[in-house]
Amino acid sequence: LFISQDNGANFARSNFTVPENLDVDEADYVYVLPVINAFSFHPTDSDRLAVALNFHGAYESRDGGVTWQNLYGDLNVPVPDQNGAWVHSGLDLVYDEASPGTMVMAVLQEGLYRTTNEGSNWVLVGESVQPSNPASILRVDLASLPGSPGTLLALEDDYALLQSTDSGATWAPLDPQPQIS
Repeated sequence: LFISQDNGANFARSNFTVPENLDVDEADYVYVLPVINAFSFHPTDSDRLAVALNFHGAYESRDGGVTWQNLYGDLNVPVPDQNGAWVHSGLDLVYDEASPGTMVMAVLQEGLYRTTNEGSNWVLVGESVQPSNPASILRVDLASLPGSPGTLLALEDDYALLQSTDSGATWAPLDPQPQIS
């Protein structure tokens, strides 16, 4: 990850790293460069952005990408005697224009998760309209509908285009579904 603080005239490498393995004691963490799957920019604060990451859910910066905090909350928490329980690969993440503390994250082979408190707690949403086998959730692109606060879209590859009109709390297939001919 490279950042520019002069409108792209110069770039510097970010010091953004993540712990390789949360199953070890924090004193034994080895930090590695993250694999970033997607960026999301806050609708009202240009210095606030989030990234969806392989194996680490999401991280957020509130200073234009200089420093980063994890958004693990209660989603990516180590479980004693269950190595890898903390692993959640974020595919995409979107802020809600109607409620900037609300975010929706698409998680590989799990589905859509929503937080209303900036990442402290995550709730699985939309299970009733997602594939019955969550292992088939391999790619999801999220977007907020410009000019329509509270309306979010989720395009699940090989499945459906979903819409939420209540800031990601509930989801339904967009009617009519786009047809590829």
